[in-house]
Amino acid sequence: MRELVRHGLYVMTTHADEEADADDFSVFDVESAILTGSIVERQKEAETGEWKYVISGEAVDGREMAVVAKFGTSAKCCISLLYMRNNGGQAHCENCGRTGVQVRPVTRSYGRGATLLVIEKVPVISCPHCGASYLTAKTLHEIARIKLHRRSMSKRRTVAVAEFVSTQQTG
Repeated sequence: MRELVRHGLYVMTTHADEEADADDFSVFDVESAILTGSIVERQKEAETGEWKYVISGEAVDGREMAVVAKFGTSAKCCISLLYMRNNGGQAHCENCGRTGVQVRPVTRSYGRGATLLVIEKVPVISCPHCGASYLTAKTLHEIARIKLHRRSMSKRRTVAVAEFVSTQQTG
């Protein structure tokens, strides 16, 4: 798994990317945790029989973090359970193994309030069969670079922000 991460042969789900951002971790922290960490738990999926691994390691700044990863159908590293491969034909979803994943340009937001950064045209890989969405290692590195150089790479824009307020009680 470490060798795959060293060579950028992994993808990360959009959910994992959002969780990392919420906890102020970057893709480099995730890589560091895998490269410095150790497997603390093995979990077997009841439905698929697949093994996933909880890896405890250190972020770049020394904070402890855990990463969930598995090997996809092409034996590549899958952070938060997913990976995409391309064998010269149509790309396959590593979650369900079916062909036809699509790359969609999406707008993603990182941070909150005064630190909010909106990045447009982020290539997100999506599977129309199982609904999985994920980012490649290359994309994650570019996002980290944009975040690091946000002042020189972004333009100031006024944006409308609305808050969802439910009119009915839930629960």
